[in-house]
Amino acid sequence: FGFQAGLTSLDIRGSYSLPAPVIPSFSTAVYAKLLKLPRHWTTRSHVPIKECIFELPNLTVQATRAQTLLLQTICQSW
Repeated sequence: FGFQAGLTSLDIRGSYSLPAPVIPSFSTAVYAKLLKLPRHWTTRSHVPIKECIFELPNLTVQATRAQTLLLQTICQSW
C-alpha cells in the first residue's frame, strides 16, 4: 500500500490552500507466512512456524521548521 502526508491551511473565506508535502508518496508491503502441518516440524526448533515481514524500502520526511512546529502543536492539542 502507499501513503503520503501534507499540511494545508484554511483562510477566512473557507478556501483551502494547496497542500505542502511533509511525507512524499512512498510504498510499503507486509508479508505473512504460516507453516502447514506444524506438528510435523516440532523436532526442528530452527524452523519458524509463523513469520511476518514488514518492508519499507524508502521513507523520507521533509519539513520546514515552521511545519515541524505546527505539527508539534497539532499533536499536543490532541
